[in-house]
Amino acid sequence: MNHVQEDSRLTARRRRLTTRFVVPVALAAAVAGVAVSIGQTPGDTDTVTVAAGPDRITNVAYTLDREPHNIVKLSMPIETSGMSVQRVLSDPAGLQHDLDRMGVNARVYRDDPSCPVAQKDLNRDREANKAAVGKIGRENDRLVTTIHRDKIPNGSTLVVVLPPTGGKGHGLFGIDVLKGELPSCYHAQNEELP
Repeated sequence: MNHVQEDSRLTARRRRLTTRFVVPVALAAAVAGVAVSIGQTPGDTDTVTVAAGPDRITNVAYTLDREPHNIVKLSMPIETSGMSVQRVLSDPAGLQHDLDRMGVNARVYRDDPSCPVAQKDLNRDREANKAAVGKIGRENDRLVTTIHRDKIPNGSTLVVVLPPTGGKGHGLFGIDVLKGELPSCYHAQNEELP
């Protein structure tokens, strides 16, 4: 009889240990499930809301600041000669990554003078460009613009064009909104850049 009682005590002890491990794991799984479902809209499991992301991202080539009302401020340091702007630094891959982190539907290109895509063939979303992109202005030693994330409609993409490699040609950056399929490369025209 003692042997049976010892076994039942061992079984009870195992159940308590199992409960100690299973409950936290189940709780963690439940919390993870809630965190995953927060980003989804009810009734549409394919639509995921973009996470808020950081409030400020800064590096040598640019700074992105999240401002109220779904606005992201983009500023780039400039090199000047007297009063004229010579060029901005550029980091296309970094800017692409960080605009994604800020929740901006964007594509960043390095200006490519050899690009065969004609400007007249681009499907510009002029209304969205007026609503989503602020004027490019100068604040001391930086070029600055604002991007209204929520004014870029579905099916349209903010396009940022950075200077070509080597600084030849245009020395500044361009910004536009295009509809539909995006080109594989981009060459900014003189009138597009400030």
